[in-house]
Amino acid sequence: MKKRVDGLSIKSGPTESGFVRPRPRPVGGEIIPFDLLASLSKYWILLVILLFPLVLLMYKRREIALKLLSRVLFIL
Repeated sequence: MKKRVDGLSIKSGPTESGFVRPRPRPVGGEIIPFDLLASLSKYWILLVILLFPLVLLMYKRREIALKLLSRVLFIL
Protein backbone atom coordinates (compact mmCIF):
# COMPACT_ATOMS: atom_id res chain seq x y z
CA MET A 1 0.00 0.00 0.00
CA LYS A 2 1.36 3.44 -0.97
CA LYS A 3 1.44 6.20 1.56
CA ARG A 4 -0.49 9.10 0.13
CA VAL A 5 -0.82 12.55 1.57
CA ASP A 6 -4.38 13.44 2.39
CA GLY A 7 -4.92 17.16 2.25
CA LEU A 8 -8.13 17.01 4.23
CA SER A 9 -6.80 15.23 7.30
CA ILE A 10 -5.36 17.34 10.10
CA LYS A 11 -2.82 15.74 12.38
CA SER A 12 -2.30 17.05 15.87
CA GLY A 13 1.20 18.28 16.49
CA PRO A 14 3.26 20.96 18.16
CA THR A 15 1.87 24.45 18.05
CA GLU A 16 3.62 27.78 17.94
CA SER A 17 1.60 29.34 20.72
CA GLY A 18 4.51 29.22 23.16
CA PHE A 19 7.00 30.68 20.66
CA VAL A 20 8.09 34.20 21.57
CA ARG A 21 9.70 36.26 18.85
CA PRO A 22 12.41 38.67 19.93
CA ARG A 23 11.50 42.32 19.60
CA PRO A 24 13.30 44.02 16.74
CA ARG A 25 15.90 46.48 17.91
CA PRO A 26 15.78 49.98 16.46
CA VAL A 27 18.48 50.73 13.95
CA GLY A 28 20.41 53.84 14.78
CA GLY A 29 21.67 56.32 12.27
CA GLU A 30 21.59 59.87 11.13
CA ILE A 31 19.44 61.13 8.29
CA ILE A 32 21.34 63.46 6.01
CA PRO A 33 19.27 65.51 3.59
CA PHE A 34 20.46 65.02 0.01
CA ASP A 35 19.39 67.13 -2.94
CA LEU A 36 20.19 65.35 -6.21
CA LEU A 37 19.64 68.34 -8.49
CA ALA A 38 21.87 70.54 -6.35
CA SER A 39 24.63 67.94 -6.37
CA LEU A 40 24.66 67.59 -10.17
CA SER A 41 26.54 70.08 -12.25
CA LYS A 42 24.62 72.45 -14.50
CA TYR A 43 26.44 70.98 -17.48
CA TRP A 44 25.18 67.46 -16.76
CA ILE A 45 21.60 68.67 -16.58
CA LEU A 46 22.04 70.60 -19.83
CA LEU A 47 23.57 67.55 -21.51
CA VAL A 48 20.66 65.34 -20.44
CA ILE A 49 18.13 67.90 -21.68
CA LEU A 50 19.86 68.18 -25.04
CA LEU A 51 20.28 64.41 -25.51
CA PHE A 52 16.71 63.53 -24.55
CA PRO A 53 15.20 64.30 -28.00
CA LEU A 54 17.95 62.24 -29.66
CA VAL A 55 17.27 59.28 -27.38
CA LEU A 56 13.54 59.58 -28.00
CA LEU A 57 14.09 59.66 -31.78
CA MET A 58 16.39 56.64 -31.62
CA TYR A 59 13.78 54.77 -29.58
CA LYS A 60 11.02 55.53 -32.08
CA ARG A 61 13.22 54.53 -35.05
CA ARG A 62 14.88 51.50 -33.46
CA GLU A 63 15.56 49.63 -36.69
CA ILE A 64 17.47 52.53 -38.23
CA ALA A 65 19.34 53.28 -35.01
CA LEU A 66 20.39 49.64 -34.55
CA LYS A 67 21.73 49.45 -38.10
CA LEU A 68 23.66 52.68 -37.62
CA LEU A 69 25.09 51.66 -34.24
CA SER A 70 26.08 48.21 -35.49
CA ARG A 71 27.96 49.76 -38.41
CA VAL A 72 29.76 52.18 -36.10
CA LEU A 73 30.70 49.43 -33.64
CA PHE A 74 31.92 46.97 -36.28
CA ILE A 75 34.10 49.62 -37.95
CA LEU A 76 35.91 50.24 -34.66
